[in-house]
Amino acid sequence: MKIAVIGPDPLGYRIVQKLIEPGLLEVVPLNDREINITNQISIAKCFGYIKPNLVINCLEYSLVDRAQNEPRKALFLNRDGPTNLADSCKVLNIPLIHFSTDYIFGQSSGMHRAYNEQDQSQPVNIYGASKFEGEEAVRHILREHLIFRTSWMFDSIGSNFVKTIVNLVQTRNEIRIVSDQQGTPTWTEDLANVIIMIVKRIYNKEEIPWGTYNYSGNAHISRYEFVLEIIEQMNKILSDKKNPTVIPISSEEYPLPAKRPYWSVLDCTKFINTFGVETKDWKIGLYKVLQDLLK
Repeated sequence: MKIAVIGPDPLGYRIVQKLIEPGLLEVVPLNDREINITNQISIAKCFGYIKPNLVINCLEYSLVDRAQNEPRKALFLNRDGPTNLADSCKVLNIPLIHFSTDYIFGQSSGMHRAYNEQDQSQPVNIYGASKFEGEEAVRHILREHLIFRTSWMFDSIGSNFVKTIVNLVQTRNEIRIVSDQQGTPTWTEDLANVIIMIVKRIYNKEEIPWGTYNYSGNAHISRYEFVLEIIEQMNKILSDKKNPTVIPISSEEYPLPAKRPYWSVLDCTKFINTFGVETKDWKIGLYKVLQDLLK
């Protein structure tokens, strides 16, 4: 079985890393220099050469703020790219695993329950809108697909909230953090492990319940509370304790080009019931990431 993994960092990197370890599968990692998913001819040439049995797409336009001023670039990669991949996978009769985001939600400011897969998408920014359009294209074109919506991913590699906060904690005496945005942190390794589980089922020719699923860590938290947890865990690792003053502020006090959802907590019940796998405690993953970052 040959698997094409598009997008190297960090989720694609973790998936490739875990698929290579057992040595049972042939994995072909592809970056944006090797395949242009916004171009059907590029996809056809690449897939014609490597002949994959499964495609995993981790590539996206993830610059949330820049997307507000570059909507065409966001749509090219987040909508047109998945559309082209789904078209090619349909022609080749192979499955596609694709990733989306909690940012497809957010306009329901009075929401007090986690979003499930049937809830209406109401993005508050271009990034979220472009990702939802990509989802819709994949669902419409290809029956054998899995779309995983995830949220607040963190890792010791790549750019993410945890790495940013670690740098701030080590360099500043005061940090101002929004306290009115609630979400669910997700360790990249946990999501990668889910994909490996599914790849093994596909390899073993088990029946796969195709469709759209939410997957995130198992407890929601505010950005402010997340920072307090990061500092607390950092101080379990460091001999030189860090105690910056952390000041909670509103989103209005920290304006950005792209609005963020106040509430984008994901309900993962469908995933748990369908695959028989519980979501993970993100605090365990956070500690491991901080150990890597602080060693």
